Amino acid sequence: MARTSRPSRYAIAQYWAQHEHRFVCDLGEPECFACGYWNEHWDDKKSPRERWNRARLERAHIIADSIGGSCEVENFLLLCRQCHREAPMTNSRELMLAWARNREAHISKIFRELSFALPRAGVTEKDIERFDALDHKLFRRRFKKHLRQLQFDRHPHQFGLMGDCDTAACVLKDFITQETNRN
Repeated sequence: MARTSRPSRYAIAQYWAQHEHRFVCDLGEPECFACGYWNEHWDDKKSPRERWNRARLERAHIIADSIGGSCEVENFLLLCRQCHREAPMTNSRELMLAWARNREAHISKIFRELSFALPRAGVTEKDIERFDALDHKLFRRRFKKHLRQLQFDRHPHQFGLMGDCDTAACVLKDFITQETNRN
């Protein structure tokens, strides 16, 4: 039996842009339908079609094909790898859509995880307040220089990956120590 091909990511995004604005607010900005995860590399000068089709979002069946789901566009959501792994496998379209609508936002998870990681690394509120007073450009320049000195191989925008908050907190604590010793 020949398997039906899956629709393109862009076709899925177009469908949901017309049917559920919670999942696709802006057809030019690819993001996970459940948590809103996006990657700045998806926001290039290419057309919306090319952006969606090259975005590393997984086509997730609402009702899995193994339990009778179709390969029609309306039976797919675009999810990041983490959301796809954690999505329920069900024969209830309503349950899957409710799960996706109620998923915690990616950025909220990052802030929650970071709020626990900073104290573990010894970063205090007083430390953070010191940087609030700094000029943003100065802070950015000094922090980038610090990362280069550490020969750190992750860009600051990648700290948002789940599990990286402990790394970010340790790097920030090291930066704070260096800045304190410098002054």
